[in-house]
Amino acid sequence: MRDFLGRFFKPSGVRIGLGLFVGQGVIILSTPLLTRLYSPEQMGMAGIFLAIASIVGTVATFRLELFIPSASTVEARVMAQDAPLLLSIMAVLAGVSFLYIAPGQLLNAFFFACTVAGLGGTQFSLQLAARRKALGGVAYAKAGQGLAQAGSQLLAGVMALTAFGMQLGYALGYLTSTLFQSMAARKAVPRPERIPYIARVELYKRYWRRAVALTFAALLNVFTIWMYPVLTQIFFGAAETGHVTVAQRFAIVPASLVVATVAPIVIGAAGDRIRHGLNLRSLVRTWLVRLVPVGVVVSVVLFSIPQAWVVSVLGSEWAPVSLYFQPMAILVGSQLIVGPLSQILVIQGRTNMQFLWDLSRCGCLLSVATGVAVLTNDSVSMIWGASGVLTFFHLIYLSLIFLPQRPSSAA
Repeated sequence: MRDFLGRFFKPSGVRIGLGLFVGQGVIILSTPLLTRLYSPEQMGMAGIFLAIASIVGTVATFRLELFIPSASTVEARVMAQDAPLLLSIMAVLAGVSFLYIAPGQLLNAFFFACTVAGLGGTQFSLQLAARRKALGGVAYAKAGQGLAQAGSQLLAGVMALTAFGMQLGYALGYLTSTLFQSMAARKAVPRPERIPYIARVELYKRYWRRAVALTFAALLNVFTIWMYPVLTQIFFGAAETGHVTVAQRFAIVPASLVVATVAPIVIGAAGDRIRHGLNLRSLVRTWLVRLVPVGVVVSVVLFSIPQAWVVSVLGSEWAPVSLYFQPMAILVGSQLIVGPLSQILVIQGRTNMQFLWDLSRCGCLLSVATGVAVLTNDSVSMIWGASGVLTFFHLIYLSLIFLPQRPSSAA
């Protein structure tokens, strides 16, 4: 028992957990205030804003950061050096594209570009910190993201700047997270000596083919994650999307941040094993033993939340939020179990399998959720169908991890 607790609550994990507790605690505690400052329509539009920014932010890195755990020291340092330029270019393109789609919304376009840059920077810096186990910055990043996001959203709401207050919070939150993680990663991964241009090109050629496949897979993945508010917006309008967005804020977002807390520890350990030619099955089994009880308990708690509590916390206008907790419960539980292991296939070098899994999951989710929405004209039923599909594919992912692996396929 002592060994189990010692492995689960390593100092790095405790620090990240405390950072998560502070950051996510602030976000959750601020939500009852935000629901009184922002309307369901404004919350719904902010949810769509973050969904699109997350999709674009995934493309912004071309998923090169996923190769960092198993790359050579020189390759990892080159990727770290080139990341700011890559993200700057993609952020500018994102802002210009936003203005083209929504002319005149200069401020929102700026926040959109900053959010994209922050999301991409967080992904890069997290992988670098995980590789060298410099996870102290991750802890500060979790706390800083929550404080910056919630603080700016509340301030904007109090000052009646609700037209862009939520978007401002997302931009500041992710940029703050990137700043703290980058500081730790920069210390852990020194700047490389100048590498000739030809050698640099050859380096990226070695990764480009797999990076393209992973970019498409990541697009499918992030679109799957944000399909709840997107499909709700399409079929049921902005007000209902606001209810779904707030339900996600209490249910799925905390689970995602818990996953983000544990994932760096798993990634670092898996990268070490791959670089030393070791198998990952025992590592996966160990983490399943630790994560399954957590997922089960959280699902039961989320399934049991009464509507009266939701009304007393958020206000009567937000009573429909409680209807989404039960269908989201099974998804949250499976996400807590499988989420920290979600990079295992990539670390094993199984990029094609990862792509096929993401493609199948996204296609099934879109088909089932759309079909249920059309047949029932009920958003809660749609969420039930979507959650069932995602939970099923989490189970499939676990089976794929344990499939026999050819030695030559490892990265």
